[in-house]
Amino acid sequence: MEKFLTIYTIEQFKKRIKWLIILRYIAVIGVFVVLSITMYMLNIKLPFVQLYLGNILLLVLNTLFVFVNQRLNFLKEKEDYFKKAHIFVNFQISLDLVILTFFIHFAGGVENPFIFYYIFHMVIAAIILSNKAAYYQAIFSTFLFGSIIVTEYFNILPHYSLIGFSNVSLNFQKFGYITGIFSVFVSTLFIVVYMTTSIVNKLREREIALCIVNEKLREQDRLKSQYVLTVSHDLQASLSAIQSCLKVVLSNFTGSISDRSREMITRAEQRCMNLLHFVKDLLDLSRMRALKEIDKEKILFEDVVNKVVENIKVIAEEKKLKLSLSNNNRDFVLGNSKALEEMMDNLIINAIKYTPKGGKITIAHQLSLDPGFIKVSVSDTGIGIQQKNLPFIFDDFFRAKNALMLEKNGTGLGLSIVKQIVESHHGEIWVESKLGNGTKFTFTLPKAISL
Repeated sequence: MEKFLTIYTIEQFKKRIKWLIILRYIAVIGVFVVLSITMYMLNIKLPFVQLYLGNILLLVLNTLFVFVNQRLNFLKEKEDYFKKAHIFVNFQISLDLVILTFFIHFAGGVENPFIFYYIFHMVIAAIILSNKAAYYQAIFSTFLFGSIIVTEYFNILPHYSLIGFSNVSLNFQKFGYITGIFSVFVSTLFIVVYMTTSIVNKLREREIALCIVNEKLREQDRLKSQYVLTVSHDLQASLSAIQSCLKVVLSNFTGSISDRSREMITRAEQRCMNLLHFVKDLLDLSRMRALKEIDKEKILFEDVVNKVVENIKVIAEEKKLKLSLSNNNRDFVLGNSKALEEMMDNLIINAIKYTPKGGKITIAHQLSLDPGFIKVSVSDTGIGIQQKNLPFIFDDFFRAKNALMLEKNGTGLGLSIVKQIVESHHGEIWVESKLGNGTKFTFTLPKAISL
């Protein structure tokens, strides 16, 4: 595998492929607009049937690329993913160049002012692929454009002049003219590739250095989490023992106690309970961060939601809250059922805590712009969050002032755990809220697709 790929995470490379596919859809729209203007406004005579069919072919191929990319996204091994993704991107760019050559041939050949659009693909190849691959694409572009010039010059293929746009329709048979255009074209391609790869190489060197430092920091953070996990486990055991002893005393098994003593011991037992909740959350968060990768399997996410809702709906009913479930999505996700249940439990319990009596909590599947992911939201009609607090809402131990006023007992770790779980599943989570107008948490998770 190319050395440069080590600077990319799988998620970063996925985003680059997605960006390339989106650009191609934009190109399809652009070609359609240009062809329509050329036909109906400029009155240039060209074989528009072939050109429109070429654009339709580009649209169909790009749609196929979307489905191929979805399947590619679920390769688990990094080395395997990058090897196939590298081939996939090379194939896409090569096919783009072939279709661009098709358009150039049917729209004036060497006379077409869009011949320098090959440059865009050189820049894209230099950014996404290795230096060697970028130069190969430049050589391939040279071959394709040279083929147009040679085949039209020797009348092997017909030349389609831009009549109405250019008055030099015989330039394609002037040796000096086509040699000059070809020389400028080729030199421009290779200069662009050289300049782009030079800049990108320097950036890649910096990224590699940053990746090494970040990896060391992640390892240190993992070791710290492992230490906290050990300490928290010992604390939990000790606190549980203390709480058990206090309960024994409160149950009069050791003899009767005075009302004043009972009051003090009850306070101590309550404090101990709060500490146990805190240590449990700390354990959960540390456990997630200490793992390099969690075990995943194919799970019907609807089952996860239904199980969590069934367990906590009594709490919502006690507070007279309406729990609305829009759960008609039958998509499978690649995840850890226990972790996902904990994530949903935290989000819904959080909504219950900060929503006044008579309010509403809605769990809904939404349309995801990325077909490889599901999108789910948990929203409420509760107290909301101040805008200034939104950037910190997933930070460890952070609690907004209005949340503290409503619910004093809290660890400030619930949403940190939620974010950690989502990110460990390679998803994203964000929050939208206005003070007094409720809160909406939305997250995405990758679908599980059988290969």
